[in-house]
Amino acid sequence: MNGNAVSLGTDYIRDLVSVLSSQGFTIYFYGRKPNVHTIAATRREADVVEVVILRGPYRAVAYRVPAADPGVDVLAPEWLLWHRRGSASSTIRAVGFLPASSHPDSPAHPYRVTECPEPEEFGVPLGERQDCDIRFPPMRPAAR
Repeated sequence: MNGNAVSLGTDYIRDLVSVLSSQGFTIYFYGRKPNVHTIAATRREADVVEVVILRGPYRAVAYRVPAADPGVDVLAPEWLLWHRRGSASSTIRAVGFLPASSHPDSPAHPYRVTECPEPEEFGVPLGERQDCDIRFPPMRPAAR
């Protein structure tokens, strides 16, 4: 495995990916196994998309982007409504506590990604998006 790979062989990373999937995220594995270098997860909610990017157990970022325009590339954001950086587990936990976009306490004031420290951490560059495997979230029964 190369030094930049996210080890999918660890129970820790597999468990985190399972948590994201169970929360309705679509998971994107970038790189050829066993050398996956980035795991991205996206979940659309009304007019926002939540994104989690894992580059290792201690290198993760999550953010919410306004996505009213269907042409928005959420893996190359220009605007954010909320963000969090830290370990993979603390970042995923923070997403779980984020209020729904319709809630009055939901972050609603966009700011440019360039206002964040290390803005290059937010997203997955086009050149790194080859060899992608996608895992869709489990199907939920339709509401009656």
